[in-house]
Order: sequence, then C-alpha cells, then structure tokens
Amino acid sequence: MGVGKKIQEQLIGELVRKDAIKEDESKLFYLIPTKRYVHQEHINRQIIERLRAEVLEDGKVEDQTIMLIILLDTSNMLRGIFPPMRNSN
Repeated sequence: MGVGKKIQEQLIGELVRKDAIKEDESKLFYLIPTKRYVHQEHINRQIIERLRAEVLEDGKVEDQTIMLIILLDTSNMLRGIFPPMRNSN
C-alpha cells in the first residue's frame, strides 16, 4: 500500500471516529461491493455556523478558516454559505 493511500485511510478513519462522516457499504448492480462516505448533516451545520461567526464578527480570522474559505470558493460552494449581498440602492 502506498503512502498516499495509507494517509487517506488514516484521515477517513479519524473522520469516522469523530462522527464527521459515516461509512456506507452497498453493492453496485447487486454484484460489486462499494464503500462510500457520507457527511453528517449536524457536522455541516456546526462548521457553517463557526465559519459565519468567525468571518462576520470582529476579530482575527484564523489561518484554517482562510484556507477553508479558499477551498469552498474554488469548489463553488461558498455561495451556499454566504449568499451574495443585495445592493440596497
């Protein structure tokens, strides 16, 4: 097993243990075993609330938050968290 695969398995295992994701095993076409990981909705809400609070309140924004915002923006998911502001003119 390669180093990358080992790191991936460790990260997934940690996220499953922390209840951030759930492992879902099924079969594709009733034959091929597949495994996928599903995010837990309550964790999503916690992350979004923390992200909004840190960005919208006065104070320092942590480096981790900045990186998360960059990832969300790059993956076109940022608008779902921060909808565009309307022009009040």
